[in-house]
Amino acid sequence: MITIQPNINHLQLQTHLNFIDSFGNWCHKQSWRLVIYGGYGLDGYLQTITRNHGDIDLVIYGRSPRSQALAKIVNYLKKTISEVEVKSKDEDFLIDIKVKSKSISGNFYYVQTADDPYENLNIVIKLDGTHVTNLPGKFPPPVMGRLGKLDVEVQNQSAHLADIIRKRGGDTSPSKYDQDIANIQTSLAKK
Repeated sequence: MITIQPNINHLQLQTHLNFIDSFGNWCHKQSWRLVIYGGYGLDGYLQTITRNHGDIDLVIYGRSPRSQALAKIVNYLKKTISEVEVKSKDEDFLIDIKVKSKSISGNFYYVQTADDPYENLNIVIKLDGTHVTNLPGKFPPPVMGRLGKLDVEVQNQSAHLADIIRKRGGDTSPSKYDQDIANIQTSLAKK
């Protein structure tokens, strides 16, 4: 059973978990692989809701061409979330999709894979159409986690820590990431 820390907004948490569940099922029907990262990804790894999360961070891996995937994702979001604002930006390795509404906000990334995303995430297709192979040591594979009653794939904790360090740069002032860093360090110490 998953642990929920005190002072968690249960209504927001349930709204987020319901969205993750329904979106994950929809992605699976598209033959896309969904991986939760960021704060919920770490919580899924730890099997503990550690803090309130203002957004949901997701990576969607699929073989669908970028433009086709983006159109499907935007259509899904507009059908399922009221008054949603969706902005997207094509980047070298992915499409960055920013989602904002009263109930759901987040960063969703679509990564086009050359192979079945359930079999191989290491060969991705860049914006210019070239194929690039990621090294598993640099891009560790997702791991299984649990959010509420959901068994989900989550970002590997070492990748999460590297992402936090990248976001913080040299800034050592207190930040919202301090709890995530402490949680990762605790989980690494237990291994």
